[in-house]
Amino acid sequence: MKLTDEVYIVAAGDHGIRLTHQSDCAVFLIDGGNNHLALIDSGVGADTNAIIRNIEGHGFDPKNIETVFLTHAHSDHIGGAADFKKLINCNIAISDEEAPFVENADEAILGLTVAKAAGYYQKDFVIRPCKVDIRIKDDEVFKIGDLSMRAIIASGHTRAHVCYLLQGKSKRYLFAGDHITYGGLISLQNYENSGSTIEGYRNSAHKFEGLKVDAFLPSHMLFTLERGQTEVDNMIKACKHLMFAGRYYAPMNIF
Repeated sequence: MKLTDEVYIVAAGDHGIRLTHQSDCAVFLIDGGNNHLALIDSGVGADTNAIIRNIEGHGFDPKNIETVFLTHAHSDHIGGAADFKKLINCNIAISDEEAPFVENADEAILGLTVAKAAGYYQKDFVIRPCKVDIRIKDDEVFKIGDLSMRAIIASGHTRAHVCYLLQGKSKRYLFAGDHITYGGLISLQNYENSGSTIEGYRNSAHKFEGLKVDAFLPSHMLFTLERGQTEVDNMIKACKHLMFAGRYYAPMNIF
């Protein structure tokens, strides 16, 4: 699904617009021009070929994908990384702190053990380990063809979740992963050693001030193509006023 001349949605599951496997997060394709492509997240890995077909359907050669930028080490975001690595030999990138979770594929650390018990995944579902090529540092800048993208590492949803701020030709995009969803909602995971804390949100909220986001693109539910900073500011307000009941309180979802 084409969003703009630079960004496409090529996967989404039941918590999105239902393009691909039901457990996929939204996967975004970035076209940097001159055959320079990148992906944000990789989907759950249950049907990566469907994502490949969507990419091809928009007239792109998947072999031109240079890097898959992962937002965080949860199954629906990293499960397809090994497939993309094998099929197109691209780089896999994630925060330095969460890189070992992708490489070791420890189900307990990934929350997959709890998710299976809760019925989110089949009992026989597995995440395959995948080598990480790029260990992202906070504020690191990446070039995707003619476009520039900055990594914002924030604790809260996980220990070191990466949101990506892409400067397009006429829009500024925030790929928010699960850190922020529509309405400024935050998403906490309730399992041991999840790294998911309100304190993390409170301590990292300032990183999102004044970003002047146009397109707000989370991994689940609604997205916006204009006035996206409104969604970000709602999260910031909630984190600043979290001790008070009322309009600044951010409900918590589980993804």
